[in-house]
Amino acid sequence: MEPELREKPDGARPGEGGARRAAPAAALLLALAACDLPTDAPNWDTRWQVPAQGASFSVEDFLPAGVEEDPDSGGFLLDADPVSFGRTLAELCPPCAQAEGQTVPKPAFTAELGSSLSLPDDVESVDLAAGTVIVHAGHDFDFDPIRPGQGNTGELKVELVDADDGRSLASVTADGETEAFPPGQDGRLEWEVELEPGQVGGGFEVRVLLESPEGDDVEVDGESSLQVEVVPGALEAASARIRAGGLAADLSPVSLDVEGLDAEVVDRVEEGALLLEVSNPFGVGLEAEVTIAGQGFPDIHRSVALSSEPSSGVEVSLSGEELRSFLGRPGVTLSGTAAVPGHESVMTVGPGQVVDLDFRIDLTLRMGS
Repeated sequence: MEPELREKPDGARPGEGGARRAAPAAALLLALAACDLPTDAPNWDTRWQVPAQGASFSVEDFLPAGVEEDPDSGGFLLDADPVSFGRTLAELCPPCAQAEGQTVPKPAFTAELGSSLSLPDDVESVDLAAGTVIVHAGHDFDFDPIRPGQGNTGELKVELVDADDGRSLASVTADGETEAFPPGQDGRLEWEVELEPGQVGGGFEVRVLLESPEGDDVEVDGESSLQVEVVPGALEAASARIRAGGLAADLSPVSLDVEGLDAEVVDRVEEGALLLEVSNPFGVGLEAEVTIAGQGFPDIHRSVALSSEPSSGVEVSLSGEELRSFLGRPGVTLSGTAAVPGHESVMTVGPGQVVDLDFRIDLTLRMGS
């Protein structure tokens, strides 16, 4: 999604998603143009500040693929890929491998298998608020592994744990005392499981434990297999820690509103600066490239480093020649990009976070002759 710069509401304070609205440059400085400016010695300079529209860009502009804001929950939605895995009977049951093709009493065995369910790329961890997964299990053995006969029962347990610390997030069990697990599509098990909320780092591990007791005579087919599939449902996060290095947002043009400045005023401009007041909730610095553009003058480019501090100010120097080239012209805009520098930059993001930029143009005018 391409971000848009938004004009901020009247009366909002910097750092609270808004910018102070003042009289446009024309109204502010026309009074100066109408004054009887002295033309004889002594000479002196005076400074003026011209407010411009404020701008902002949101956390959504910096989210990696697979993460998006959810206006309904007030959090983030995560898009995780499903995972499928399995093992053959010969891999699960070593005694079965030795009896390949024979008809023998079904040997007892206990087996573990598993796989990983990853978070979206560039997401290191999330504060999981809610989530579900659907677990499918099926097999094509010639027997029911948890009801193999002779009155014996076993169980199939599937557990999801935090890949970082092993904290259990959900588990389900098919107990042979209460349910069957026959081969084929008709015997396929399915569970919809709710995940425990809390911090999840690195994704989920899926652990499967099959305890299958001794049973009736079977013809052993070592190539038959147990298959498990885990399909993520809705995964909601209250916050996310993301690898943000290289992520960038485009800043759409903002009007500088300098059309009404009188030529006599413009001619007296000696130097100045673009002043930015920055509210940055991300905790990482940003590298910005800004451009002042319009008709009748060459584009003016500047590189600007925005602090990682929650609130900061930046002064971008402009020469008198540069200022005089665009002051008083219609349709002058400021645009650019902001990027997270480096490849290892990590930031914690929350829903609704906004970087606010308040712009002013600081001018030094020659008031004497």
